[in-house]
Amino acid sequence: MDKITFDSRFTCHLMRVDVGAWQRDYAERKAAGLNGSAVQHLGRRRRDIGVVVKLKEPSRAKLKNSLGILRAMDDGGVHEIAIQGGTVYEDVLLEDFKVGDPVVGGSGVSCQVEISFVQVR
Repeated sequence: MDKITFDSRFTCHLMRVDVGAWQRDYAERKAAGLNGSAVQHLGRRRRDIGVVVKLKEPSRAKLKNSLGILRAMDDGGVHEIAIQGGTVYEDVLLEDFKVGDPVVGGSGVSCQVEISFVQVR
């Protein structure tokens, strides 16, 4: 199982990553004397990145702390995601955060977390 690191400060197990295509934006302009319209290309605007991670900690208190670290990324600022193997996604905003039910077993407590990001540059 690969590892994923958020902002070079928090690492957990990566279960799945879904990276969407870049979405482009255009502006249409009409002017007097122009037959039709002119279209201006505004470049790449955003792409969606979906991440599913598994958090595993020795106690519920530590699991709650780890979830707090991830929730703190929902601050409106841009962040960085680095996946083991060298793939790095910079300038991402946390858009949605869903926590699965905790599972107690073996040597600790684990839960699955689905996180939706938007890469803006």
